[in-house]
Amino acid sequence: MHFKRRQRIKQVLFSRVAIVLLAALVFLLARGVWGIYEKERDTEYKLEQSQQEAAALGERERFLRDDISRLETVEGVEGEIRENFGLGKAGEGVIIVVPGDNSAAVNANGSGGFWNRIKSFFTRD
Repeated sequence: MHFKRRQRIKQVLFSRVAIVLLAALVFLLARGVWGIYEKERDTEYKLEQSQQEAAALGERERFLRDDISRLETVEGVEGEIRENFGLGKAGEGVIIVVPGDNSAAVNANGSGGFWNRIKSFFTRD
């Protein structure tokens, strides 16, 4: 009886139905593990993004704190007003620098420097 029982268990375990059921179980378990793996990768990516965002926010906070401490002084407020509104103190003048080619203007007047004067002296066109 013991021998027949063992024989019956072997037949059931090695039958095609049992193998198909075990393969289906392995497939379902592998699918679950893959889903967990994908979630872990997604979580790791989001963690990295959050850490980068936190670092950027920390840098922004440091910049704003420095800006606030600068604006708490009279010089800081005055500098900010000058920068944003172009205002100056009473008695201050304004210098406007115009970019351009000054050598063309000098040459047009005929006084283009020492060597040009010597050259014009000998050529007399």
